[in-house]
Amino acid sequence: MTAESAAWSGPADRQGGQKGWQSWRNSAALLRAADVLVILIAASLPWSTTAPSIFVGLWLLAVTPTVNWHDYARELTRPAFALPFALLLLALLGVLWSDGAWPDRLHAIKPVAKLVLIPPLLYHFSRSERGFQVCLAFLASCALLAVFSWVALLNPAWKIAATASAGVPVKNYIDQSQEFTLCALALALPPAGHFKFLRVWSVKFLHPRGRTRDC
Repeated sequence: MTAESAAWSGPADRQGGQKGWQSWRNSAALLRAADVLVILIAASLPWSTTAPSIFVGLWLLAVTPTVNWHDYARELTRPAFALPFALLLLALLGVLWSDGAWPDRLHAIKPVAKLVLIPPLLYHFSRSERGFQVCLAFLASCALLAVFSWVALLNPAWKIAATASAGVPVKNYIDQSQEFTLCALALALPPAGHFKFLRVWSVKFLHPRGRTRDC
């Protein structure tokens, strides 16, 4: 009896382990932790380069167990998922034309390599409804940085880092300008969409049907 029960304990334990792994992989707490980490990445991005890297590593640890790799492989056939990898492949082919040392070539690929984070982010937020919170965190952080930039311009002693430009408390003026421009474009999209809606509404409902313009 003991030997028989021991013979059947293996498959049962294996099935129990698989069910436990699936339940842990689909746990709401793990998905919520991944959402919070992305929000922290967006909030820290305008201020630091080290903090976002740490949060990205933690996010990958949190989100990897939740990935259904069959679904993810199927999503890679979509252009939005495949384009970052295509750009990275193009950059790798492009360094073959360079005459520089290989460490310099690989260093030049680092900005393009960051694009490979886009597919897992797209996949994760196809299952999450907290994408708006991520955008809001980035906008709020950039707005706070804009206010602090004016403070640092009036009083350079308030600078957090020894930057070369006045009114740039952290990083450099190129990164700061890009972040502010991105926020301006993001804030301009809703009014532009609202204006387009009003224009379509006026054409449909305010203009009489069948009315022809005078020549």
